[in-house]
Amino acid sequence: GLTAEQNATLSQPAVAALNSEQVAQIPPAAFSGFNADQIAVLKPEAVSAVSSEQMSQIPPPAFSAVSAEQLAVVKKETLTGMTPAQFFYLPTESLSGLTSANLGGLSPAVINQFTSSEVQALQPAAVKNMPADEVGTLLTNLDLNKVTIQETAPLLPADWKLDSATGALVPPAGTVLNFKELSSLAK
Repeated sequence: GLTAEQNATLSQPAVAALNSEQVAQIPPAAFSGFNADQIAVLKPEAVSAVSSEQMSQIPPPAFSAVSAEQLAVVKKETLTGMTPAQFFYLPTESLSGLTSANLGGLSPAVINQFTSSEVQALQPAAVKNMPADEVGTLLTNLDLNKVTIQETAPLLPADWKLDSATGALVPPAGTVLNFKELSSLAK
């Protein structure tokens, strides 16, 4: 298979010609050779074949070229491979491509990086149509120093209740919430 060095030398037309079967065959380590110019020309059909292991190897600056159309076809399982460093480079407007089918794949560490602008870039319908436990993971892992609960109000499904005076958020009955992990304070 391709190496990272070989991947780095692929021309934009060669990358643009890759199909999903070819992308699936590229070894994860070879993805470290991709750059933003190459990512920009990957067809959504090809992007849909990227695995979480492959995604985790893409250099963070290459994420600056990920489009909403590409992000819309990334599998939920694949998004688990996105790192906070990669997310840092992702264009805010590209977040509009996340869907109810894949948004739940973002790790708590990535969700914790969201700012107000990034929350506002999400499509309300995508969040409203997510499973309740995934909505809970999204909301409980936002950094409330960067995002207010009130800024999430337009994203809330109808069965979630927000007390605008206190900021208290009440999920539907039976929703399993996965709270942030607190780093150990004892050494």
